[in-house]
Amino acid sequence: MAGKSLRIVAAIAAVGLVACSDEGAKSDNGFTQQVRSAGAPGAPGAFALTVSGALPATGNGVITGSSAAATAAPSTLTRVSITGSTTSRQHRVEVLFDPVSRTVLSVAHAWGVETSGTEAATGCVGTVTVAGEHPCGTSVSVDPTARTVSFAGTLLRGQGTFQSILTGQVQFTAQ
Repeated sequence: MAGKSLRIVAAIAAVGLVACSDEGAKSDNGFTQQVRSAGAPGAPGAFALTVSGALPATGNGVITGSSAAATAAPSTLTRVSITGSTTSRQHRVEVLFDPVSRTVLSVAHAWGVETSGTEAATGCVGTVTVAGEHPCGTSVSVDPTARTVSFAGTLLRGQGTFQSILTGQVQFTAQ
């Protein structure tokens, strides 16, 4: 895989996975985020995100944790960071989108045993501009007003055989 999607996946892998935390401000690569612990469905930051079809299969499970939105460069874009864990792995999902057009620009997913290590990384892009990039298609959508990201069997691919499929809805906190 080459190009932008590989850079996106590599950026998440370089940042490492972040363990879930209590409410409070958190800095991640220069972004200030208001992070809230996951709660009852519909609560800010709450979600149930299922990972299936993962290769390696250690990425499969239901992710529980927290989510938050932050302004991304350029300042007209929004990045939603979803962090959490399954029974055996830490996960991080990043969604970059334009809140005006509701266009998803990229999705990246990484998981691993340790919060500082990455076992596998996968991703997709809204518009393929370089050979080897995997398109997100219409299986991922955002609603900035309701502050939700919805995954409908979104297939993400990485280097070699790495892949994951995300299903569920994430409610993220306001910026």
